[in-house]
Amino acid sequence: MKNKEFFFIIVLFLLTFKDLALAKNLYWRAIPLGGLTNIRDVFSPSKDPTSIYIATQEGIFRIDSESKKEFLLKTKEANFLYQDISGIIYVGSLDGLYSIEPKTYRIKRIFKTKNSFKEKVNSLIFTQENHIYLGTSNGLFISKDQTKSWKKILPFKVIKLAYDALDKLIFILTEEGLYKLDIKSQFYERVFFSKKSIFEEEFKEEDLEEEKSIYNDIKLDEAKNLYLATERGLYFSKDKAKTWIYFNHSGLLNISIKLIYIKSSSIYVVTSRGLFLYLKDKDLWQELTLKLPLLNIQAIFEDENGCLYLATDKGLFLSDTERDFLDTKDIQKIFHQEPDILELQKQVLYYAGIVQNQTIKRHQILARLKAILPKLDLDINKTVTYYNNSNSTRFAIGPKDWKITLSWNLSDLIWSEQLRLIDSQTRLLIELRNELLDELNRIYFERLRIKQELLSKELDPQKYSEKILKLKELEASLDALTGGYFSQKIKE
Repeated sequence: MKNKEFFFIIVLFLLTFKDLALAKNLYWRAIPLGGLTNIRDVFSPSKDPTSIYIATQEGIFRIDSESKKEFLLKTKEANFLYQDISGIIYVGSLDGLYSIEPKTYRIKRIFKTKNSFKEKVNSLIFTQENHIYLGTSNGLFISKDQTKSWKKILPFKVIKLAYDALDKLIFILTEEGLYKLDIKSQFYERVFFSKKSIFEEEFKEEDLEEEKSIYNDIKLDEAKNLYLATERGLYFSKDKAKTWIYFNHSGLLNISIKLIYIKSSSIYVVTSRGLFLYLKDKDLWQELTLKLPLLNIQAIFEDENGCLYLATDKGLFLSDTERDFLDTKDIQKIFHQEPDILELQKQVLYYAGIVQNQTIKRHQILARLKAILPKLDLDINKTVTYYNNSNSTRFAIGPKDWKITLSWNLSDLIWSEQLRLIDSQTRLLIELRNELLDELNRIYFERLRIKQELLSKELDPQKYSEKILKLKELEASLDALTGGYFSQKIKE
């Protein structure tokens, strides 16, 4: 029985892994911001898609298509960015609420907080009646005269607002729970409070005071379904918050939901473990930030091309659909005018003066043939006779003796000192050849990998310049190994 259960678990894991592998796969690159970190919000206007606006602790910046940074507004801890249908950009911060004209970049403060250390602007919505609702940590405010005056209508500490234009409802997320406000009657009621998930035991409402700060975000999709992010998971409602369903959390590494982002039919959530996309047909979540370090994601934005921007504590990141394989044109660019690796290997050995195998074999054959030839010794001896008496001294020379000696060492036919020296030199040459070829292969293919990276879109300008310098360095190393043959070949 245990074996069957184990087999079932393995099959279920493989099916899940297969589904995840077929899902959307993303890679990420950091957008250079000149040292700016702790990005609180980001968006790109539909009327000006080449510009990116970011909210930081220092204020608001605009980034153009060339990654040039323009400072627009200095404010304390900008929390969010919002754009109305006319294109005006609104900024919520500890200082209050600001408006920025899209063309002139004229800045105006339209709401001032009373105490910047205690009051913070967190959310903003516009209704069809052209009324503005502003959620702050000091309550909910409304302006009916184009931000000329503001009236406080609810005392709750507002976290987020959501607007249902069809039914004229405003959903107000607070630390005490979720409230629903009827715009016509101005009647409001609490529709969700600290209710435990279906996986936990029930508890009494008096425990509410101990359950503060568990609510994080709220969103409406195109069908006006309501999604609520809490520390205990994701809830959603199809009937204007009358009933709630605990959302499936399969695939989430942490059920504590910090942020919700809905674009078209896509639902994204952020946990402490990263960004996740809900796969409706599979009824599970897929992590999209596996290739990023652990980040505190504070805002998400999807542009018209489907690329995601992540505002994080470590900077701004941009996504794109990863290509598993390079296009044919890209491959042709990588190998265009590249000398063949075998051709370079031959040139390296030739330039280093390393003899070929045929030469070594010829030396071995000659060493054995040498043993067939005899050793020739030629001696010439002559006799000198000496005579001496009191009257004279006489010398007699002769006769001459000739001697020719031929000798063989037949053991040299099998093994000789010359063969031993040749084998010793051969081993040294093989080691040198392998070292040179390994070095050539490493440099050659590292250069190709850098060319591949230069063809991709994931390098910022600084990294791109560094890769170009590295490419030149590798080309110089190849020239050193080949005696300048590499540069001559790629110029042909």
